[in-house]
Amino acid sequence: MKNGDYGGALGNTFKGAMAVVGLSPAGRSPKVVAVIGHYAIESGKVAGYVGLAQKIGARFFQIPMPIWNKMTKTERWAANARFLDRQIRDGAVFRLSHRAQDAKPGSDFAREVKYLKDKGYRVLDGGYTMTKEACNSAATRLC
Repeated sequence: MKNGDYGGALGNTFKGAMAVVGLSPAGRSPKVVAVIGHYAIESGKVAGYVGLAQKIGARFFQIPMPIWNKMTKTERWAANARFLDRQIRDGAVFRLSHRAQDAKPGSDFAREVKYLKDKGYRVLDGGYTMTKEACNSAATRLC
């Protein structure tokens, strides 16, 4: 994924999204990690899923607020779903900034969790991880 790519869901209309490739723990093969969750600002700083992704060096979905505010709900979800589809294609493990079971009903985060479940992902790690792979705590720190 390139920086500035909203997944092509909206063509070239919206540019500037950010994505960072995450790596697995030291000594293991590279693993794509993406973060989803509720968007949050705490004490004037980005928190929630963006803050966690930046902290752990993972991929995340973000559209600059001036562009986001001009998008319809349909356009927003199309861009978000395209981001999720690319992470799925790349075999991503999803880290959640909030427990899956705590997703606010009707929120984008709740929709993301349902979307991933519908694509075969399972919730692990007390609700903080979603993966398609079998989870063995000896094999990965994500489980």
